[in-house]
Amino acid sequence: MKLICIPAYNEEKNITTIIKDCKKFADSVIVCDDGSTDDTAKLAEAEGAVVLQHKKNQGYGSAISTLFDYCRKENADIMLTIDGDGQHSTDQIPLLFNAITKHKVDVAIGSRFLNDDDTPAYRKAGIKIITSATNYATHLKVSDSQSGFRAYSSAAIKEIHPKIGFELLCNENRYIEKDGQKIALVGVENWGKGFNKAGDLKKASEGIEKDDFKILMSHDPSHWEYKVKKDDFNYQLTLSGHTHGLQFGIEIPGWFKWSPSQYVYKQWAGLYEEFGRYINVNRGFGYHAFPGRVGIWPEITVIELKKA
Repeated sequence: MKLICIPAYNEEKNITTIIKDCKKFADSVIVCDDGSTDDTAKLAEAEGAVVLQHKKNQGYGSAISTLFDYCRKENADIMLTIDGDGQHSTDQIPLLFNAITKHKVDVAIGSRFLNDDDTPAYRKAGIKIITSATNYATHLKVSDSQSGFRAYSSAAIKEIHPKIGFELLCNENRYIEKDGQKIALVGVENWGKGFNKAGDLKKASEGIEKDDFKILMSHDPSHWEYKVKKDDFNYQLTLSGHTHGLQFGIEIPGWFKWSPSQYVYKQWAGLYEEFGRYINVNRGFGYHAFPGRVGIWPEITVIELKKA
């Protein structure tokens, strides 16, 4: 069984056409409506797609995870993902299916850069930079690591994705325990100055003791500045991102660091401490709007915790 999956957020302008085109190549088309505020879900159902809905917008990764779960339960032979904004040509779908069935690979990626396309030059440059970093980190060689146009074999659906082990914490918590020691991981929905303030510290921390060592995951560092750092419940370490250093700046490690981001966010990149509590703001590995970076490199942070 071949299933074509579309993660979608506010794609009412494109979703009907994409589903109609995809139905020619698949047994079924599955749409994960990621909390859209328009008629994406309604139009998808009208066109005959199976619609999986998130009550709130949870992001692209969460939508993909929901689609994987569905395909795994349906015992799909091949799962193909395609973005809901119309950037990928549905005429190329058979090529990805063929790569799985004929060439016996587990993952096939539809690259936008093997042939000329209409992608703006600045966007191509940014994606190629991120792809180069990905290739370096993974020791693989792909031409478009950011492409959402992919096909997966049944083995990939059943075995590869579950091993990732992601679990979204929306105002929830989990304990990590090892050798009689434990750390409380607390995850909140987004809370940001000037943005939605859905993060609920009290709800997210239910069942946790005040003296437990807590790592709070809160996307926007302004949450720490305005709410977390003085909270009586004592969140010892907060992990944030969001700023990307505005993808522009000058940084000489250990000596000088500047970005326009610092005029918007007091904590914008790196480790900060106040009142004996810490926040680390990761520069991120993606992009917003402009698909590239000038002076602010993509970052994966490794933090080593030691008992005092």
